[in-house]
Amino acid sequence: MRRLHNLLIEILEKILCKSYLLTRFYTNLFKKMTLDEFSMVDLPKDAKILVIGCGSIPHTIITLAENKGWRFVGIDKDREAVKKAKKVIRLFNLEDKVEIREGDGMDFDVNGYDLIVIAYGVEPKEEILKRIWKNTDKGTKILYRSAWEVTNPLYGKEKIPDVNIEKVFYRWDLVKSLLIVKR
Repeated sequence: MRRLHNLLIEILEKILCKSYLLTRFYTNLFKKMTLDEFSMVDLPKDAKILVIGCGSIPHTIITLAENKGWRFVGIDKDREAVKKAKKVIRLFNLEDKVEIREGDGMDFDVNGYDLIVIAYGVEPKEEILKRIWKNTDKGTKILYRSAWEVTNPLYGKEKIPDVNIEKVFYRWDLVKSLLIVKR
């Protein structure tokens, strides 16, 4: 069921991204929640953030790039989504803060970032988290998006590896964000 949900979001974003107004509307749906979510993460003003699974409409990146001084690299393994996300970033005039690249969280270089975001729809999410945990330095911050426990009967329970979860933010879209800091 989780894969069906993720597929529907992928299709929706690929349709909406054809229109600036629809993309802005979609991004604005998540704006306040995203800003509140990232307020739990202490980052320097010039932070560099990697978003794994940015999708065709990288709404997290757009919201934060428009409201923070941070720099972003968004990756997705879907070549079509990457092409569309690059167009969206150009449309929003964010090329100076955002780079979109084709890449997979299972082999992309994860070093040199102040924060690594693992989007909800990323697969195999647990394996990507384990890889990041193994290959990054102490102090690395990871924001791991997972489903609320109430959705377990529908989506199945996620097996989150044994990591240091410092904070949890519950979003209105039934996604919870786990702030993980490697110690």
